[in-house]
Amino acid sequence: MSEQALPRHLKIEVKSSRNSDYQLSQRDIDGIMPDGYGAILLTSRDLQGPRWVFVHARELAVGANQETALAVAARDVQAPASLNDSLNSSWSDWILDEDVQDVLFSQKSMPLRDAVSWCLESRRPRACRLTGAPRATRLARALERFRARIDDFLESGAGAQEEGQVHQSVLRDAVARLGYRVVNNPIGVPDIEAWLEVSVERLRSSLTNWDPGAEELRLVRDAILGLTDDDLRSLQQHIQ
Repeated sequence: MSEQALPRHLKIEVKSSRNSDYQLSQRDIDGIMPDGYGAILLTSRDLQGPRWVFVHARELAVGANQETALAVAARDVQAPASLNDSLNSSWSDWILDEDVQDVLFSQKSMPLRDAVSWCLESRRPRACRLTGAPRATRLARALERFRARIDDFLESGAGAQEEGQVHQSVLRDAVARLGYRVVNNPIGVPDIEAWLEVSVERLRSSLTNWDPGAEELRLVRDAILGLTDDDLRSLQQHIQ
């Protein structure tokens, strides 16, 4: 991925699979059109997995999407490297930290999703210093153990479905830590929707330093600078 500014509005559909097929519905794809991404968890070691890649919404098909084809489609995605790196680093640190998992899976009184949310707030994973092939090899083994522990925790046969919810929570947390305001989507589409937060102070500074040239635009700039902080935040959200 090329290095560029983070997108102000982010829409992501999160997909994982325990085989080589990734199922998407028309609703999944419509939820991230036209400029959102599918975040795909590749697990094949031949594809340098486990790792998350981004695929443009327009490259996704209703029904079964093959892992190899998704890996190819991800190569041409021009999304910020900082977004990809942050999500992969945060997620893999979480999967690799067995102490955090011990805490998570000891919360037998909670539904799994609630336990994950609690754990994300109260127990941050240790950063794993391994890189390259050693990290990938350890991560592949850790993901297998993590999936087995999910199945044991649930005892319901719904491990694959619940696993997807866990990944969503961890990636949502990583997006928020990049400075995004992640919205709670009551209809669940897309899995992650977020807007990049810009502080009022930074926005005022940018406007103050802006010389639009035309008198009409200068009047607009001055009017915006005259807004209260709350009104300026509201205007920013409407523009986004």
